[in-house]
Amino acid sequence: MTRAENWSLIQRLCEQAEDDAITSTRVALLNDFSKDPFHPDNNAKHLLSCCKKFLFTGKTSARLPALPKRDRPLILFPYATGSNLLNLLPVAREAKKRGLVGLIVAGDGVEPELLAEFDNIITEQELWGLARRQGVVQIFWTAHQKFKKLLGLLETMAPDYAHRVRQNYGLFYRHLFVAEAMRGVFQDLLAEWRPSCIISTSDYWPLECQLFCRAQLAGIPNAMIQHGEFTDVTAWPTQAETFLVWGSVFQEKLLQRGAPAKRLRICGMPSADAHFNRFQNIQVKAINTSAPVCLFFSSAHDRFEDPATYAVFARFFKEVIPLLPRVQWRIRLHPAEDDSFYRELGLIGHPQVQIQPRNISLEDDVAEADVVCTIRSTAGLQAMMMRRPLIILDLTPGDECSVW
Repeated sequence: MTRAENWSLIQRLCEQAEDDAITSTRVALLNDFSKDPFHPDNNAKHLLSCCKKFLFTGKTSARLPALPKRDRPLILFPYATGSNLLNLLPVAREAKKRGLVGLIVAGDGVEPELLAEFDNIITEQELWGLARRQGVVQIFWTAHQKFKKLLGLLETMAPDYAHRVRQNYGLFYRHLFVAEAMRGVFQDLLAEWRPSCIISTSDYWPLECQLFCRAQLAGIPNAMIQHGEFTDVTAWPTQAETFLVWGSVFQEKLLQRGAPAKRLRICGMPSADAHFNRFQNIQVKAINTSAPVCLFFSSAHDRFEDPATYAVFARFFKEVIPLLPRVQWRIRLHPAEDDSFYRELGLIGHPQVQIQPRNISLEDDVAEADVVCTIRSTAGLQAMMMRRPLIILDLTPGDECSVW
């Protein structure tokens, strides 16, 4: 089945389940179903991760900290990736300037120093401290019941996928465990603080999905800001009641996918303002024709879920390097990937290929490049704002490409 067909199956599964914990696993299910060839994860690793959620919260408070002002927005920074931070920080700063900031929730990996300019921050680790009140055994037991329910539905709808989920039980136990723990935490949090609205950049994974589900049940307005290109079927449907998109092109894309117009609003691209302001008067760099540098924004961590695209890219990249002997290729890895893809291609140490150190900023990488290249990275937009030529590789013409 194609990824789109798998997504349609998962949507039917979620409708039949009528269970927001199972809905919280929808992206994990899609990624698992789309693996080709399928290979199960380390189940013990995922189960240990569940235990660690509690083991490392021993010193955190099991009480909700006092919030000076209620009826202010709750802003969730779910992950420390640039796409999430860059599209939320400007919103939070504008809210602060207007005296409207309520509570900031910092997800796993979002270091407090990144949000030091704001008051009233609660971290994901502190959320797990609050979850202890429910009891780890109770959360495990409830997650186990949800796992059995998930398997039962899949047995009737797609037995082969039920077998995959059974093999990969640790992964889905972990996601259901997080969903069940955060259900109670966010229910208490929203009841205590009663924010005026919920804003985030994701509702795709159990942590943030549960926040949006609890907000809707509590009648609290909630919205998700677009944080990347619509390159995947997961762009719609969303759990957030309002999807704030960057522009009319993206609005039209979601309308074509069946999104009702009343759930879409155009807010612009928060991460773009600073770049436009900084680089609108920049001089266009003359291309070094003798030894041009081509910076490639990589996203090869998607190769297991989108094997067709990356199989073609692997062949393309290995063929194009010797055909362009003067070009120096610099690979900027996505924050979620390592260099294993390029190591498997035998390109580590190649005289024309260099993996960029992670401590080099995106702006510095782009500034040194003559041309930028990508398959789907949103960072390509930032390169265009910095007046660099951008090449988009549409390597699987049969697949819809929203990047245009």
